[in-house]
Amino acid sequence: MADNKSDAPSISDDTDQAIGSYKPPSVDVLYALSGPLRNYFKPQFFGWEHVDKEKPALYVANHAVYGITDAPLFMPELYKRKGIYLRVLADNNHFAVAGWRDFMHWLGALPGSRENCARLMEAGAHILVFPGGGRETFKHKGEKHQIIWKQRTGFAYMAIRYKYDIVPVVSVGGDDAYTIFADSTDILQAPIGKLIARLPFFDKLKEGEYLPPVSKGLLGTFLPRPVKIYISFGERISTAAYQGITSDENIWHLRNTTEYVMLKNILHLLGNRKKAQS
Repeated sequence: MADNKSDAPSISDDTDQAIGSYKPPSVDVLYALSGPLRNYFKPQFFGWEHVDKEKPALYVANHAVYGITDAPLFMPELYKRKGIYLRVLADNNHFAVAGWRDFMHWLGALPGSRENCARLMEAGAHILVFPGGGRETFKHKGEKHQIIWKQRTGFAYMAIRYKYDIVPVVSVGGDDAYTIFADSTDILQAPIGKLIARLPFFDKLKEGEYLPPVSKGLLGTFLPRPVKIYISFGERISTAAYQGITSDENIWHLRNTTEYVMLKNILHLLGNRKKAQS
């Protein structure tokens, strides 16, 4: 979600309509679409007791490399089991590509901004954000199962301001579906990187931060390895104690608390995986 500092958001009529009148796809359609991924990765879920359809929350999640083993697996499952449909605040680049943009709109996703988050919270929606964005999706070598948020605090600001609980969502396994042998740093240092840097859309790649890594998966191809995915919905993090006060101290405390809880939950899932494999 973008860190737009405006406290008085200006919402377009199109965005307002997309929030107020949006009807999600049926659970059967979404669950069927995710079927091939579910059968391939066989995800195991934990922490269903921490989600509640009657208590809207901000679901804060980590990205696996390329992002194919996180939201596409847990969103349909959450919808089917608990009747909770998550409205996704996504990176702006998702809406820059014709066709894919239409698919994102069909899913009810919106560009990640404080303005869009505000309207969703005012509507009482269950919301999904990935603070790591494209940088966490396009991991570097040696960053397996890491949380990469840089200095982003927008989700914490919005949760405090609108008194939204945070539900931390973590997944492990997706980073093992590929082996990265050239990340964005390697690419930009190679001769091809100099050509990429001259392209007109290079600024949209945030100076190469959003360059996808070159990886190999199943049998050396780009197909992911059929690893088992473990996904956990963590215990709710209440924002009541902050009393809606969006001071820097409160924002960073919530941001760091959420990151700490998610890292702890990642380690717990890795421990579960190790036991299952022993």
